[in-house]
Amino acid sequence: MEAREYRLDDTIAALATGSAGAYRAIVRVSGRDAFRMLRALDPTSARRLRVPFPRVLDVALEVGLAAPVPAEAWVWRRPRSYTMENMVELHIPGAVPIARAVLDAVLRAGARLAAPGEFTFRAVIHGKMDLTEAEAIMSLTRARTPESMRIALEQLDGGLKRRMEMVREQIWNLLVEVEAALDFVEEDVPVVDRDRIFATIDSVLDDLRALSEQMRRRGMLRHGLRVVLTGRPNAGKSSLFNRLVRQQRAIVSPVPGTTRDYLQARVRFGNIEVELVDTPGLEDNPNREVDARAQELAKQVLRRATVVVHCVPADRPEELEFVPRLSEQDAEITERVVVITRSDLVERSTVELLAAQASERGWPVVVTSARTGTGLEQLEALVQERLVEGAAEGDVCTVETAARCRQIVERMMEALQAAYESTVMCQPEDIIAADLRAALDALYEITGALCSEDILAAIFSRFCIGK
Repeated sequence: MEAREYRLDDTIAALATGSAGAYRAIVRVSGRDAFRMLRALDPTSARRLRVPFPRVLDVALEVGLAAPVPAEAWVWRRPRSYTMENMVELHIPGAVPIARAVLDAVLRAGARLAAPGEFTFRAVIHGKMDLTEAEAIMSLTRARTPESMRIALEQLDGGLKRRMEMVREQIWNLLVEVEAALDFVEEDVPVVDRDRIFATIDSVLDDLRALSEQMRRRGMLRHGLRVVLTGRPNAGKSSLFNRLVRQQRAIVSPVPGTTRDYLQARVRFGNIEVELVDTPGLEDNPNREVDARAQELAKQVLRRATVVVHCVPADRPEELEFVPRLSEQDAEITERVVVITRSDLVERSTVELLAAQASERGWPVVVTSARTGTGLEQLEALVQERLVEGAAEGDVCTVETAARCRQIVERMMEALQAAYESTVMCQPEDIIAADLRAALDALYEITGALCSEDILAAIFSRFCIGK
């Protein structure tokens, strides 16, 4: 989507509800001619549009059907609307032909079909909300779990915005103090309180480090919740996969390396729906080209995992030593589980010893048997717990915002660290000020105050039309 498609000088319209039939549908119109278009569809509304706003009008829309369409016209005069423009929402019967006819009539009256996210784009441009609040709206439409819904609502309520405002205020106050000192450079008078600079930057960096870690966790979820089974060849991954999806999806064979491609299926762990993935067994030195390609494919899947389930067969306990090497290949993953498979093939004491060794290393452990079903309920419960921990208490940013902003936060941290080091080295105040301004500029990218129209257009193009 190109920035020129988000023009502000015309009136836009779109269906704000789903395209499928429903009891009610909403056609949203925003722009300077929104009221004129309502009058074009129902001339009797002209006199009633002069009364105070917002309000709801009962209207009958002439849209070219056999009879007028009964509707409620929800009317807002700028700047009291969602977009801070004159805005009308036509609440009409939800039959698909009626909704299309009403939208077509509005477009014939002179409106332009809105681009994806254009209503929210106008709200951001006009100062109704910042970019983090706008992204929360997109996240709400995509939320699939109570936790993702909670975080989106908290961000929409300004949780991240308020956090950024506190950071901005601290940096801004420092910048004012440093720039004021530039007036006294020639007098050789120490005006800047360097201890206060150190204390303030330390405090802000601590907050940003916590936020960066939160964004790292949340950003991992941008591909959706994904649980990946991994381990050495013939470690029992495919058998476990079949039991968890409750059907024979993966080929099971005693011959190592049966799985060359990854398999995936949608399953539920408790009340959380995830994508479960079975991967090719990981080897140190694959001999054939096809094996090497399978290894690379498995590593790519691991890098997009939310939870990694390391499978260690009970009859090959030495493969527990392979788990740390697996962890190096999915360095972004924070949630891991070790599953001891094929527990029915060895003595109970052997299984208990292996589980204890894994637990001593700090890994959550579940003992399973795909043949008998042992441990499967415990595994599902543990994975569900790990998935919930991926959205920790106190998280204030959605997956979409985290994926966009993590690198920006790291740039802020780099700029503040540079300001700190410049202060330690007694560099001139203009150098310290430049570093502080760079940190502020990065912060304004997060809120949208310093984003180019092309960047904004790229963000809003991922929204639904009508939002």
